[in-house]
Amino acid sequence: MNKRIMIVEDEPITALALKTNLEAFGYEVVAVESSGRDAIETCLKVKPDLILMDITLSDDIDGISAVNEITRHLDIPYIYLTAHTDEKTINRAKETAPYGYLIKPIELNRLKHTIDFAITRHEMEQRVKESEAMFNYLANAAPVMIWMCDEKGQVTFLNDRYRDYLGLEANDINCNSFIAYVHPEDIDYLNLHMKDAFTDPKESSLHYRIRGKDNNYRYFLDHAIPIYDTKGVFKGYIGSNMDVDEIITLQEKVKKLSFVVEHGPAVVVITDKDGNIEYVNPKFSELTGYSSDEVIGENPRILKSGLTPQKTYEELWKTISSGAVWRGELCNKKKSGELYWELALISPLYDGHGNLTNFI
Repeated sequence: MNKRIMIVEDEPITALALKTNLEAFGYEVVAVESSGRDAIETCLKVKPDLILMDITLSDDIDGISAVNEITRHLDIPYIYLTAHTDEKTINRAKETAPYGYLIKPIELNRLKHTIDFAITRHEMEQRVKESEAMFNYLANAAPVMIWMCDEKGQVTFLNDRYRDYLGLEANDINCNSFIAYVHPEDIDYLNLHMKDAFTDPKESSLHYRIRGKDNNYRYFLDHAIPIYDTKGVFKGYIGSNMDVDEIITLQEKVKKLSFVVEHGPAVVVITDKDGNIEYVNPKFSELTGYSSDEVIGENPRILKSGLTPQKTYEELWKTISSGAVWRGELCNKKKSGELYWELALISPLYDGHGNLTNFI
C-alpha cells in the first residue's frame, strides 16, 4: 500500500512540483494546504502517514506551531521544508524533534531518501511503542508485583499492583527510596544481597518484609533476573515479588508445632488413612524401644499385647471413621515384650477439600 503524504506549502509552484514528484515516486498525496490553520484541520481529518511541512506559512500559524498542535492529537512523522537556515529557526524546529529537515531548493534524491528514512524510523518507533505497551499490559495484568531497576540499582519501573500495595500514585516514578519500605530488621540482609547482586549479576531469589500503604509489613519472595543489552553489557534487573506472608507465617507455626512434637513428653504417631505409620516422634522410640526406621510403613498393631478387648478396637475404629476423636486406654507391648498401659487420643486429619488423609 502506497504511503499517504500531506503537503503543507504556501508557494503554489513549489507545492505542485512536490506533488508531481511524490506521485512519481509512488506516494499518494492526500492533501495540499498552504496555511497552518487549514493544515491542522485537514490533517486531523485525513490522517496521513507523513507530513511535509513548510516552516514559513501564509497565516499567523507557522509550520512549527502547526506541528505542535497536530502532534497533540496524532502520532504522525513530519519533515520540515524551509528556505531559511537561520539559527533561531533551526533551534525552534529541533525542539519539536522532526524526522527530517530539507532546505529549499530540494534535491529530488534527498527528498526521496529523507521520506523513506522518516517513514522507516516512525514504523520502528511504533513497534517499540507497541512492545512497551504490551509489556506494560502484561506486567499490570500479572498476579504479582513487578519491578525493574538500572545498573546502579535505581528503580525505573513498578507495575500497578506494586504501586497500589505501596500506595504510590500512577504517575509517581520517584521510587528510589524503596529501602524505606523494607522492614528495619531486613535492611542489612537486603543491602548485603544487593551488593553481591550488582558486583556479580546473576539470577537470584530472597524473601523479606515490605511495608504496604496500610503500614503493615508482609513477606514477599523477590525473584530477580539480570538484564543485558545487545552487546552483553549489564543494564540492571527485572524482578517479581510474590506475597508469601501466609506461607512464611504457616512455616513458623509448623516449626513451633514440630518442636513441641519432637521434644514434648507425649508419644505422637501419624498414620495414613489405611493405618500405615508415616511418622513417630522420639518419645515413641524412647517408650516402645522401636526406632523410627523399624515402624515406618508398619501398622500400629505391632504394639498389640492381646490384652485390650476387641470391642475397644471396634469402638475406636468406628469413632475415628465417623470423623470424631477417640479417647481411651490401650494395653500395648514394647519391643522388649514388656507391657504398658497408655491413655490414647486418636483423631482423623482432613485436607482442604475435606478428604481424609491421616490419623494422629
